[in-house]
Amino acid sequence: MVLIIIVGYMGSGKTLLATDFALSSKTPVLANYKIESKNVALLDIGNLLHLPYNKCKVILDECYAYLESRMSMSKLNLYMSYILFQSRKRGIDFILTAQLASSIDNRFIQLADIIIVAQREKDGFKYYVTNNEIVKIFKITFVNAEKIWCRYDTSEVILPPQMQNLETEIQILDRKKLKIRLTELEKMFKKEYKDIKVSHALVDNFLLDIDESDVYGSYLYARLQKPR
Repeated sequence: MVLIIIVGYMGSGKTLLATDFALSSKTPVLANYKIESKNVALLDIGNLLHLPYNKCKVILDECYAYLESRMSMSKLNLYMSYILFQSRKRGIDFILTAQLASSIDNRFIQLADIIIVAQREKDGFKYYVTNNEIVKIFKITFVNAEKIWCRYDTSEVILPPQMQNLETEIQILDRKKLKIRLTELEKMFKKEYKDIKVSHALVDNFLLDIDESDVYGSYLYARLQKPR
């Protein structure tokens, strides 16, 4: 298992290099963005524990979406840390990209085998590679970069898996909107579950069935307990 972290400002060639690694890989690759190659599949984070490969590469572009340093004890971070700690036995190589190394959970930084700093120049992209002992430099010219750019969407935005909940948490700061939405959800719930004892599990299941954020769960449960 090798853990490679590529850092650099926006437009510095991070995803370009990660894609180049994917296209030249001799083992199967799973990436969190679409790469046009028979050897690359779209990554399903939830299946990392049950991969059908003896060896593979996992590419997480804009990896802070999954490994945010300020949320190091979140369920997603702990899950990803477990995958990393077991990856040597499971034959998984990780390639992570981020604008700032400080945005990545420190456990991953400490275990990195190679850190690459990406930098854009007039005629292409320069990469500084270090394993904490030796620094090497190589470049990808714009001519060669164009052959790689056509294999992925350079404008694709990587969103964290919990983005829906984060958006809802921001929206519920507006108490008026929160009350309106809770009234709507309460009516839907009562229509669906007539004369059934309300429980947290039932409320959670209801929100799951209608594909609504579980952020509303506690609010809705408390509302349904009030006598009307």
